Amino acid sequence: MPNYMTTSDAKACESCGETFGCGAKLEGCWCAEVELDPVVSDKLKTIYNDCLCPRCLKALAKADKTEANEIL
Repeated sequence: MPNYMTTSDAKACESCGETFGCGAKLEGCWCAEVELDPVVSDKLKTIYNDCLCPRCLKALAKADKTEANEIL
């Protein structure tokens, strides 16, 4: 897995607690490359107030809606 700590802000994933780098203030953050189903994306916004780590976000992107609902 790439080292996401090279981006500007260190954060802890609200889902699993893993520390990762957030590049939201930079152009081209890794999370912009992750495509989530709109329903899953909307649900994430109701559950979490901040970022999820690459592993958690990518797992949700791979899951279908039913699996994502079970994860969340």
